[in-house]
Amino acid sequence: MPLFIRITNFLVKPYGRESVVTMLRLWLGLTMMYHGFEKVTGTYSTLTSHLAVLNMPAPQLMAGIITASQSVGGMLIAVGFCTRPMLLVMLLINSASLVETLFFLPLSTFSRKGELALTYLLMNMLLFIRGPGQFSIDGYLSEIATRYMPYKPR
Repeated sequence: MPLFIRITNFLVKPYGRESVVTMLRLWLGLTMMYHGFEKVTGTYSTLTSHLAVLNMPAPQLMAGIITASQSVGGMLIAVGFCTRPMLLVMLLINSASLVETLFFLPLSTFSRKGELALTYLLMNMLLFIRGPGQFSIDGYLSEIATRYMPYKPR
């Protein structure tokens, strides 16, 4: 094979699609888990007071829902079980976080918090559209379901 074709194949051909999806899912799940457990161990009262300042209804309940969904949802995303429902919950949380940084925080803080919220939102959207990938519990269950219960159109 000529050198030009080898170089072109190296630059254009995709390598390891499933492993990239797995790494992205693991990274997102572990960081969400970290943020959730961080709130459990110390910043829960800070989140509650922050939500109270924003005039959110039932700030303690909202903080509990956010904390539980980030810690448990992050764990489920990392292992790849119930991935799309958990990503939908994370999409809602990250959308609210992005709206808060865009409209309720001074512009100087957007560069710190807004870019991170936007990055998490885009990672959530990408994984929601793409799915959990082959190397996940959902992928394994889907493979078993198609192997032992094939779809037969009528």
